[in-house]
Amino acid sequence: MKNILIILLGIIVMFIACNNTSESTENKIASKTELEGKNKLVQKEKTIATNNKLQKASNKKEVVGNGKINWVDIEEVEKLIKQQPKKILIDAYTSWCGWCKRMDKNTFENPTIAKYVNDNFYAVKLNAESKESINFKGKNYEFVKGGRRGYNALAKELLKGRMSYPTISFLDENLNLINAFPGYKSPQKFDALMNYINENEFQNVGFTQYKTSFKSEIPEEAKSTTSTKNNTNSKTENKLITKPQLKRKANIKKQNKVVKPKLVKPQNKVLKKPANKEM
Repeated sequence: MKNILIILLGIIVMFIACNNTSESTENKIASKTELEGKNKLVQKEKTIATNNKLQKASNKKEVVGNGKINWVDIEEVEKLIKQQPKKILIDAYTSWCGWCKRMDKNTFENPTIAKYVNDNFYAVKLNAESKESINFKGKNYEFVKGGRRGYNALAKELLKGRMSYPTISFLDENLNLINAFPGYKSPQKFDALMNYINENEFQNVGFTQYKTSFKSEIPEEAKSTTSTKNNTNSKTENKLITKPQLKRKANIKKQNKVVKPKLVKPQNKVLKKPANKEM
């Protein structure tokens, strides 16, 4: 009887041990599956993050192609040109120049212009009145006091001494000045100017002759639309400015009005004859 009980206890113990072993095996499998699931999730999140970064990068490229010129500092150009030779476009401007701001808005933000510039030039913004020392081609250019505001010596050199704004200067791949073109340029005219320089036509003909035969891909409608918007804005500004100006002018006229004294005509007095006394 005792032997039978011992055998039964042994069977029970073995059964319990087998169950525990199977449960631990199942737990290990479950934890392994869970870990693999987490790893897949982490990998998926990494993939999504990478795709987002790539998408953002592609978006930036698209923005650059839609009216954003990659402006660089003039002191960076010497390094960039060694890596990849290109001609250099320099926009000389001042903080007070209204035509410079207009060219920034109408011309440099045009998608066709921006793409052509980015593909074929290093574009530089140069404050012609910068008071900071500029190192270019191994030489320091300082601010020069002169005239009303002064100028940076580099601007004077790149503008060939004609301090007019805006002025677009072009340098060749060896940082030598090709020419400087003063004055505002519409998108169509600037399109002609870029092609004139990039295709080395300046070696054959003058720009005035070249632009007469050049046909820009930029539609004229863009120009007329821009001018219409500018006219509308100027009319609105004039309406806002005119009323107070008229009031001031009216007040000034009243203050400056000279009151002329009235001339009083002397009245002709009729002398009465003395009455004859009766005798």
